[in-house]
Amino acid sequence: MIKIAYALPTLLPIALLIPFSSAFAAPSSAVSRGHSFGAGIVIGEPTALSAKLWLAPDKAVDFGLAFSFDEYALVYSDYLLHYPGSLGHSTAFISELSPYFGVGLVLAFANDKHYDRDRRFFGRGHDSLGAGVRVPLGIEWIPARTPLGVFVELVPGISIVPETSGLLEGGIGIRYYF
Repeated sequence: MIKIAYALPTLLPIALLIPFSSAFAAPSSAVSRGHSFGAGIVIGEPTALSAKLWLAPDKAVDFGLAFSFDEYALVYSDYLLHYPGSLGHSTAFISELSPYFGVGLVLAFANDKHYDRDRRFFGRGHDSLGAGVRVPLGIEWIPARTPLGVFVELVPGISIVPETSGLLEGGIGIRYYF
């Protein structure tokens, strides 16, 4: 199990970068065309329905809902800082890539049979509620002519309630922007 003290060396550099979040800001394709809300799916751990709301060309909030009908439901939300254009403009594809990182919360709800198999949220007890912190790191491709976003992300985190343990999530996804 990972204790909070072990996670601080990872989280501290990320926290120090937050004031510089708009250093590379350039309008993303989806936002500049007036498509500020996207919905889609992420396949991975967890596989989830996904939504994203752009607050600015370099800031967004994402949401996810994963569930197994007879075992659990997982809800998460992250505040994301994007760096559109930060990888350069050597090709159209490279200029459409937007790396990002953020911080968020995750809540997990389980029925009586799930807590024994998945201890990352529910510990060793018979708890049916788990909560934790997520730190998504990813990259999104937002094509200039299509209202889509294709992304891949790795999400380390810490389960805090009912006990502290490390989390590692991630996946690949697609969203359609309205």
